[in-house]
Amino acid sequence: MMARRSTVLLLLALATVLAGCGRYSGSVDEQSGQPPVAIETVWVDPEIVFSDSLMTLFRSDRVDSVIVDQPESPAYRSPSVEVFVYEPVCNVAVSILDAELRLVHPLMIRTLEAGFYKLTVNPRQFRPLPLRPGQYFLHADHCGRTKSVPFRVD
Repeated sequence: MMARRSTVLLLLALATVLAGCGRYSGSVDEQSGQPPVAIETVWVDPEIVFSDSLMTLFRSDRVDSVIVDQPESPAYRSPSVEVFVYEPVCNVAVSILDAELRLVHPLMIRTLEAGFYKLTVNPRQFRPLPLRPGQYFLHADHCGRTKSVPFRVD
């Protein structure tokens, strides 16, 4: 009985592949001939923890990853850093650093509970002085780890 069931499942899988249901039907990179692969994070039921004109802090209990055909252009995204807190509580400090990794301005120092967080920054709203054009980093120190995400101001 078990061998018959396995044979039927194998035949169904083979028929699916031969019928084209498992084929990629999206766009193909002209140079490599392969589909462009980009993985983007999807925040499940996010909530806003804090928001003002300069930054927004989102929190979610769960994030998923999805493969997308054409990733969103980084030019259209606001600079953001993702922080995953696995401990019950964790001290998190986020700052803006210049190209030489010198502190430009601290943005946030908070104790956060377990969860997935994303801090998004609007550099055009930076006060007291606007950021000069150039390369910067959004830098997070959290739970004994660090993460830096580059961004440009034009």
